[in-house]
Formats: sequence, structure tokens, C-alpha cells
Amino acid sequence: MASIAMDEVGNIAMGYSVSDGSSTYPGIRYCGHTSSAPAGVMDVQESVIWDGSYSQTTSKRWGDYSNMSVDPTDGRTFWFTTEYKQSSTHTKGTRIAAFSLGIQVALDQQRQDGTRLSGTMIGRWNGSSFDNIVIPPLPNPPPTISTAIGMREVLRGYQQIVPGSSEKYFVWERNFVAQLDTVQNHRGFTIRDDDAIFISRFNYTHSAITIKNSLEMSSINSNDSIYFKDPWLIDYPDPLYGNSLRNRGMDAPFKKRPSPFYPDYTTSYNGDVYKGVFLT
Repeated sequence: MASIAMDEVGNIAMGYSVSDGSSTYPGIRYCGHTSSAPAGVMDVQESVIWDGSYSQTTSKRWGDYSNMSVDPTDGRTFWFTTEYKQSSTHTKGTRIAAFSLGIQVALDQQRQDGTRLSGTMIGRWNGSSFDNIVIPPLPNPPPTISTAIGMREVLRGYQQIVPGSSEKYFVWERNFVAQLDTVQNHRGFTIRDDDAIFISRFNYTHSAITIKNSLEMSSINSNDSIYFKDPWLIDYPDPLYGNSLRNRGMDAPFKKRPSPFYPDYTTSYNGDVYKGVFLT
């Protein structure tokens, strides 16, 4: 039996029993609908409260009683209870779970040394465009977004060179841990209950760099071409996000460039301006 309730801000949680008759034993799960989601859509993904251990084969009755309630002390915490299959005998267990669909996550944009980039913006995808969230100066706290556990948030770091500096977007951090699986901007995060802050981290770039072909053990340079990949080059109109330009990460293609090649802040190579390169 399922049970459903709504919190004080309009988030809806539904708890229920689950089993597939083969590999999923009778257990307990929940999903949810946030207040901003379209009607009829459970946009908070299914989460497990408790997995069952055995199948029920000797009785047709199941889950006569369950209850989803909202905690009156905060108006946000959901409490749910129902049964699950505990053992191979007739034993059934009962679980009581507490969870919240709403969560506040901070957003910040910082230089390599941790200095806040006040006045810059972080974009948050709203389904049709990016809403720009301005990063305030210290001592103000970083801005927060209201979201929900299981929701997918797509964020975009500031995509320009910082005025008076040679730093640009480098990587997103989740709870101060760099997410190096991809350096793409337009970064998607599925919200977890431990999420506290997402940071768009910047890093120093260099323009006095020459990339060229060279004959090994010789000072003679070839007047040829070089193939160069820049994971941070902002050249891809992303069709998932209104064709807003972003970098491609390691999906970036190799591009043919003359040798020697100078990826500085201003020179255009067939429309591409590299805005310096990172050195590691």
C-alpha cells in the first residue's frame, strides 16, 4: 500500500512497497514531486528506504497499513512507515524513515587561490534558458538554490577571462572535490542529500606559448601543420541547452593549425580564439 503527503512549500512525497516477482524482494521506496515541477510528474527520482530479503509466497495480503506524514515541527521533513519482507518465514519487518525533498545548495565561483570572483555569474538551467545568479562580494555568503534530492541541476560557470587576470573556468567542484570526470561547462549534477556547495573553479592561463612541429635533435622547425585539441575552447552550441556555447571537454575534436601555433588571448584561427592555455 502506498501513502502520500505534501509539505508546507508544496513538495509531495509518495512512499510505497516494491517487488518485481524475481530479483527485487518486497521492500520500501519513495519518490517525489517538487513544487515547481509540472503537474503529474514525479521529478524526484525513486530512492530506496529499505530492501527486502525474501519473497512472500504463502499469503495474498500485503501492506495493509502505511503512512506518510509531515513533521509539524519544521513542515518539511517527511516520515514514512510500512512493511518489508524480513525472512523466509512469515516474518515481516516494519521500517520508519525520515527524509526531506527540499535542500539548499550554495553556489560559488573562485579563483585558483580560493578568492571569490564577486560580480561574476553562474548560470542555472530553467528548462529553456540559463538564469544568471550573481556572486556577491564578501562578507556576504554565497548564493543558494532551492532544489530537491534526486533532481538534476545543470550549472554553467562564467565563461570569460576574469578582468585584470589571466584566469578562466577550469573545473566544477562538488563539496570542494574537483569533478575531473569531465571539465565541460554546462555541468549536470543529480542532487544528493550530502550536497552543500558547488564551486566553479578558475585557473591561470598562459599566452606566451608556442606549439610547433620540430625535428628531433635538431633546431630546424618544419613549416607544416599541427593538430591541436583544447578541451576548454568555447565553440560548441549545445542543442540540449538552447544552443548556448560551451567547451567540449575531452570530446573536443583535434583541429588543424599552422605550425608554429600561438594560442594567445586575441588571435583568431578560423573563428577560434583560445584565450590562452592551461599548463599542468
